[in-house]
Amino acid sequence: CLVIATTAVTPEPDYYWRDFDGSIPSDAVLGTNDQEVNTYVGNAGIYGGGLLIGQLFPNDSYITVTGKPEPVQTTDKFVKILCSQHPELLQWFPVNSDTFDTIPFHLVQGGWEVNPPIDIYDGIIHVGRVLHNNRMVIGKVIGYENGAGHWLYFHDGDEELHATEYEILVYDIPR
Repeated sequence: CLVIATTAVTPEPDYYWRDFDGSIPSDAVLGTNDQEVNTYVGNAGIYGGGLLIGQLFPNDSYITVTGKPEPVQTTDKFVKILCSQHPELLQWFPVNSDTFDTIPFHLVQGGWEVNPPIDIYDGIIHVGRVLHNNRMVIGKVIGYENGAGHWLYFHDGDEELHATEYEILVYDIPR
């Protein structure tokens, strides 16, 4: 009797986070190309908040993020930049809060929040971007429903805003 067993292996996405000091590494993932300025996806560890998403600008060693304990915070501590050896497999996928659960690709995990409401949210946040005031801005996508669905949170100056239609960063492998 011959038994043949097979297992399906889902490939792991090839993206990672590097320490950021203001210089852009050659494998950095482009976040936006706005007004002739390239920006990049970053995150930062915020005490009491978690590992939160923000937008990095060349030659700046700091990042501004939205989350806890303050709605909008700027830091130059524990800042990372998203990188990949295969950026062609990363794409910005248009979505709205109603179609979030139908995204067929692996969502890029950008960080996590401390003390989420456990019954509706595991704390994982994803990377999103939206056109706001004629420029693309990067923010965090919360993986639970706020009554209206999955929202993207970003900042404009010192104000935290949200969007229900946005693009989410995905890795081109099925989820």
